[in-house]
Amino acid sequence: MGFLDHSTNNIIVDAVLTDTGRATLAKNDGSFVISKFAFGDDEVDYSIITKFGTTVGKEKITKNTPIFEAQTNGDLALKYRLLSVSVPDLIVLPTLSISQMTLGATFNRGSTTTTYQDVTYRQEVAAGVTAVPTDLVDSAFVVQWDNRFLEIARSTGGGTTTKSVSNNIATITVAADGLHNTGGKVTLKITVKSFSDDYYNSYSTGGSTPTIKTQVTVSGRASGASVTQEFSIEKV
Repeated sequence: MGFLDHSTNNIIVDAVLTDTGRATLAKNDGSFVISKFAFGDDEVDYSIITKFGTTVGKEKITKNTPIFEAQTNGDLALKYRLLSVSVPDLIVLPTLSISQMTLGATFNRGSTTTTYQDVTYRQEVAAGVTAVPTDLVDSAFVVQWDNRFLEIARSTGGGTTTKSVSNNIATITVAADGLHNTGGKVTLKITVKSFSDDYYNSYSTGGSTPTIKTQVTVSGRASGASVTQEFSIEKV
């Protein structure tokens, strides 16, 4: 959904259904129900506020920021959604970080000892802040990765949604398995998949040891914070 301002006093809303929404609507069985929605500010460059100050900066953003067209691909739409927080004096949002990576960011494909590892993601707060605001505690995380090269699951226990794959990008939602700074944390098991050597011909970075670089992104469901880690898969 996008808001289009044609320099008039009217606000025009351009709304489209995502591919998933259209598939549900096409069933025509009453299962299509819009139960919630979210707003985002993907287009806004907030460095303008820093450069020109609050008053002039806000005016420049309002008048000069181009508005994205509505996206039908849910993986591309609404990357930065707006949040409602009940804490009136909140000035710094919690972040998401990698607190543990048992074997580093390099896998050796074909080795029995380094084809998987546990990675822990957890919420962090700024210095002087003792806890994550209740509204922003992540009880679940969205995990996305290239399904051609890696497989990811909870390190232990359940609490994982069924994996969906679109354009080779796999997505799961996992429940938090503990707390840190009263925020959520989760440990994931990342495994190298079995794939053809031909992939190294197409995606290798070159060099003496053929290496494929791929990324894993984890995002908090409540906070919207995310962290992306690049992993290297060396051919052995």
